[in-house]
Amino acid sequence: MNENYHAVNPTVLFFTDLDGTLIFSRRHLLLGPLRCVEELRGSMQSFMTELTWRFFREQEFFTVIPITMRTTAQYRRLLPMARALHWEDVLVCGGAKLLHHGIEDPAWTEESLCLCEPNRAEWERVRRLAVEQAGEAAIVTEAPFLFYLKTDQPEKICTYLKQEADPQHLQIFCDARKVYVLPASLDKGEALARYRRRHPALLALAAGDSEPDFTMLRQADIRFCLPKWKDSMDNDDGGNTIFCGEIFSDAITEKMRKIMELYEIRCGDLVRVAKRENNTKRSYLYVNPRQGKHMPVSPSSSLTLFRLLAARVEARYRNERLLIIGFAETATAIGFAVAEAAENAAFVMSTTRENIPGGEYLFFSESHSHATEQRLVRNHLEEVLPQIDRVVFVEDEVTTGNTIRKLIHALQEEFPEESFSFGIASLVNSMTDNRLQKMEADSIPCDYLLRISPEYHSEWIPRYTYRSPVDAPFPPAGTPGQPAIEIPDCANLRVVRAKSEIHQLCERFVAEAAAQLEKPSSGEHILILGTEEFMYPGMLLGRYLEKVRPDLNVSFHALTRSPIEVSGDPDYPLHLRNCLNSLYEDGRVNYIYNLDFYQQVYVVTDAEPLCEAGWESLLGALEAYGSKKIRRILWRNE
Repeated sequence: MNENYHAVNPTVLFFTDLDGTLIFSRRHLLLGPLRCVEELRGSMQSFMTELTWRFFREQEFFTVIPITMRTTAQYRRLLPMARALHWEDVLVCGGAKLLHHGIEDPAWTEESLCLCEPNRAEWERVRRLAVEQAGEAAIVTEAPFLFYLKTDQPEKICTYLKQEADPQHLQIFCDARKVYVLPASLDKGEALARYRRRHPALLALAAGDSEPDFTMLRQADIRFCLPKWKDSMDNDDGGNTIFCGEIFSDAITEKMRKIMELYEIRCGDLVRVAKRENNTKRSYLYVNPRQGKHMPVSPSSSLTLFRLLAARVEARYRNERLLIIGFAETATAIGFAVAEAAENAAFVMSTTRENIPGGEYLFFSESHSHATEQRLVRNHLEEVLPQIDRVVFVEDEVTTGNTIRKLIHALQEEFPEESFSFGIASLVNSMTDNRLQKMEADSIPCDYLLRISPEYHSEWIPRYTYRSPVDAPFPPAGTPGQPAIEIPDCANLRVVRAKSEIHQLCERFVAEAAAQLEKPSSGEHILILGTEEFMYPGMLLGRYLEKVRPDLNVSFHALTRSPIEVSGDPDYPLHLRNCLNSLYEDGRVNYIYNLDFYQQVYVVTDAEPLCEAGWESLLGALEAYGSKKIRRILWRNE
C-alpha cells in the first residue's frame, strides 16, 4: 500500500455464505482462472475465482466473517484458504458455533445450546423421521444444531418434513442435493446480530445465494444477493440491496470496491496545510477537505467520515453511557454526528463562543486559536452528569490536548462530587508520542481516524505565493434575497440535550425545511451554507437533498471566524476569501472561502436576532459570484 495512503479501519464487517457465494464446487462450470481452495480424499473439491481470491487476499478494509451451513469438520477443510485470506472467525452450523482460527469458542456454543433447548425435542423427532426416509448413512449431523440429508429427491423430502415438523420449533430448507433442518431459534440472521453485539461495527455487509441466507441478508446494512431473489429482498425495511449477476463472487467484489472507495480515505483527504493570518503562536493550521467547514464538500461525504469516528467511539466505550461534547467552531457538526451514530451516546452538546440567553458558563481558553476564549454552557449539566459514565470530547484535530485538559479541569472543579471519566475522539491526531502516552496514563483514551506527525508538512508554508483576499469593504447586497423559511420551537445546540431529543428536532427541521424549498431543476448546483458554530442541521438538510434528488450537485460548507491566507497554487486548499460581517453580531468579522456560483443557496442559521448588516454582506458576496436565488432557513430556538 502506498505510504501516503492510510486505510481507515472503520469496523466494517462482511458476513458471507461460502458455498455458491464465494466458493464453488467442481459441478459448477466457471470460466476463467480458478484456484482450488478445498480437497476431499485427494481430489479437488471447491474453487474460488482468481479475481475473487486476489480481492480478498489484498483488501485491508473490512473483516470477513463467513456464516456457513457447513459442519465444523467440513469447514476445517477450508482452513488453509482462511489463513491465506486472513479470515480469523467463522460461524458454522448456520451460526450455532463460532470458530476462531479453527478453535471453537465455548461461550458462544453454550449460548447457542441455551437458545435451541426449547427446540431440541422436535429437532430429534424430525431427525428420526429423516432417518426413516433416507437412512442413517445419508445424514450428516452436528447435534443439536444442524442435520442435513443428501438425496436425489430434496424437494419431496423437504416438503414431507415440513408437513410433519412444527414450524415454531424448526426451519427446513433444501437445495439441489440436500435438505437442511435447524432449530428455529438459530439462524444466520441471529448469528450476525449476536456477533455484531460482541463487535460493534459501523457497517455490516452480507452476501448469500440461497434461502437460508435470507435472515442474514435482512440483518445487514448493505446486502448482496442474486437477481432471482429480488421479490424476497426488495420490500424489506432498511438496508440496501445490491443484486449481482454473472459470476456471483466476482460481481460482489466489483460492488465492494465501490463501497471501499466511499469509506477509505487518503491522508490528503483529511489534511491540507494552510497558513494562518497574523498568528504568532501557530503559523499554520490543517484544513480538512471532507469536513464541510472551509471547503465545499458533499454533505453525505462529511457525515460518512464522521460515522467512521463514531464507530471508534462506540467500540471503545461499549458498555458506557456517554456525553459527547463537540468543540466550537470547527467540530460542532462532528460532535453531533458522532453522538447520532454511536449507540452508547446518551447526551450531546457543543462548546461555544456565543452569549446564550440565561446561560451560565465554564470558561477555558484555546491559546493557539484566532479567538482564544471558549466556554461550556453549565445549564442542566448537574442533571446530566450523574447519568453518564464518560465525557467524550470531539475535535477535528488534536495537536497537544491542552485545551481539552483545561476543560477537564474546569469540569472537575465545578462538579467535584461527580465521578465520570473522559475520552477524546478526533478526525486527525498530531500529538507527540509523549503527550499521547501521558493521556493514556491519565486514563484519557484518544481515538482518531488518522495520526500525523507534529508539524506535519508545516515546512510547505513558505513554498506558496499568497494572494490578497477580497476583504474590504463589505460588499453591498443588490437584492434582499428570498423570503426566509422559519422553523420554530427548536433548541439551542450549545446547551446539553438528550441525543434522542436532538434527533427528533433535526428530523422535523429537515422535513419542514425541505417541504418549503423551491424545486430545483436536474443538474443544478445547490449550496447549503452553515454559519460559524451552527453546521449540523444544514449538513443534514444537504444529505437529505442528495438522497431524494441524486440528480443534483449539493455542496456544504460554513462561514467561519478563522482568518486564513489564500493562494492560487493548485496544491493549496484555499484559493478565494471574502470578508463579511457576522450574522450574529455587527462588527464581528466572518470569512467564506472558495466561493463559487450556485443556482440556489440556502443559508441555514440559528442567529437570533439575525444581524441585517451581516446578511447584506453575505448576499453581496454570493451575488458577486453570480448566485441570485438566495434564501435564509432559520432554526428558531424555543
